[in-house]
Parts: sequence; C-alpha cells; structure tokens
Amino acid sequence: MRNGKKAFSMLELIFVIVVVGILSRFGVEFLAQAYRNFIFSNINNKLQAQSEAAVEFIAKRLEYRIKGSVVARQGLGGVPTSIRNAAVIGNTWTVLEWASEDAAGFRGLNAPLWSGVIDLDDPATTNTNLITPGTNLGTLSNYITNLGGNGIADAAITFVAGEQDPRGYGWNGALAANDSGRSIHPVAANGNAFTGNPDFIGVKVTEFYKLAWTAYGIFHDANDNLWLYYNYQPWNGDSLTANGTRQLIMENVSSFQFIALDNLLKIQVCVHSDGIISGDASDDAATASGEYAICKDKTVF
Repeated sequence: MRNGKKAFSMLELIFVIVVVGILSRFGVEFLAQAYRNFIFSNINNKLQAQSEAAVEFIAKRLEYRIKGSVVARQGLGGVPTSIRNAAVIGNTWTVLEWASEDAAGFRGLNAPLWSGVIDLDDPATTNTNLITPGTNLGTLSNYITNLGGNGIADAAITFVAGEQDPRGYGWNGALAANDSGRSIHPVAANGNAFTGNPDFIGVKVTEFYKLAWTAYGIFHDANDNLWLYYNYQPWNGDSLTANGTRQLIMENVSSFQFIALDNLLKIQVCVHSDGIISGDASDDAATASGEYAICKDKTVF
C-alpha cells in the first residue's frame, strides 16, 4: 500500500481566502466600533457624574439662599440685576450671587445658635436693641470665626416681611447705615440681643428674621472653569473678587445657565470632554468635531 498525502484543493483555498477577507473587513470594523462604544461609554459616565456633582453642589447652597437677594451679572464687574421674572432670552450672565441664610448655625449641634425670632413685646426691645430669645450669640460668633469669618461682626439679619429689593443687600457697594432701601442689617451682639449698626431707627422690624454671615457667587469664566466665591459680606461693602474666597468647582464647563420665576430658580450645568475624540457624528451627545458633552439641570425651591 502506498502512503497518500492530502492537501487543500483549489476550491477550498479560495473559500478560506474569501472567509479571511470577510473577517478582516468586518471583524476589524466590529472591533473598532466596540472600542468607540467603550470610549463613549466611559466619557459619558464620567461627564454624567461630573455634571450631576456640579449641579448638586450649587443647588445645595442655593437651597439656603435668602430668596430676595439673588442677582446676576455679566462678568465679575457687571451691574447686578435681579433675575426674578427678568427676561432671559439671549442673556450673557456669567455670575450668580446671593446672600445665604446661616442654616448650620440655625440647626446648631444640640440647639439653634440663633432662633429667628424677635420678642417685640419685651420691654428691653428698642430701636437699638432687639431681644432674640433662644439665641446664643457668643457661641454663634465663635462658630462663624471657626468657619473663616470674623465672628458676629460679619453677621447681618434680614426681616421676613413683604417684598425685598435685591439692591438692598449691598451688591453695588456698602449702603448707608439707615438707607431706606436696605434689605439686610449688620448687627453686633449684646448678650441675647442684637444691636444695630448703628441702630434700627427707620427700619421695619418684624417678629421673624433670618441671619446671614456670608454671600455666595458662582462664576463661569472664559476658560470653561466654574468657580465658587464665599466668605464675603456685600452689606459691609465687600465684593466677591476683592474679598471672597475662591474655590474651583469644575473644569471643562461649556455653559452655566439659570432662570428664575418668583422664588423658583432653575440652574443648568453643561460639561464637555477635555479633548477631541473620534466618534460617530450621529451620536446625539457628540458635536460635529467629535467633542462629547452632557448637561444636567435642577430646579431649586
């Protein structure tokens, strides 16, 4: 018997070449598409988390805004403008500012450090001395100092009554002591009482008040950075750039938008990838240049 050798026939060789060609054509494309999907998924998850974190960070601070104090500016040196019911079509606002109620001090560790109530019936309550029962102004002053402020010297109160003019918070500079348009009033401590700076003559004093010791500002700059400014007191003549402490919230922020209706405030933060990526232009989140962007918004009451 002779030993025979087996080999591929011409037909089999052609079939193998065709199969290899098909795999090389569509297999590489499949792998490339899978890789692109993986990259997009990673970027999408990262931007989703970043935009969500930025919106929540800002919204948490806006929750304790003194609602009548909110203003917007076109640039850091822009004229402060009330955004309540203001036209927003085509606006170029890049700064949002507000005075903040001292929420942590109101809660305290075991008891509130300030009660939010003025005892108008107390004989010791006068034009220069407002009795506020349940308030520990000594501890409150130390608490403000520990947070980076200047104790009770930074504090001011605003009375909860009627409509307030945002300009009365000092956004244009320090107000005269008893300016009729003043919406917030610097105070000093006298035991369990507030004394005015210099007094409350001509001021409509009501039973309920809120205490503030800092304003906040959000600024979106031309380099796509979003900044937080805090620890400044416009009612004492401070401005966010000259006196505020600055902290970077997030980079690669393509837009920061906000709109208000009465006491509702809606904010939106859009973040983009930090470089150009190759992607499918049909993807809703990819721009024509291949840059990937995500927007998050939230309504704050």
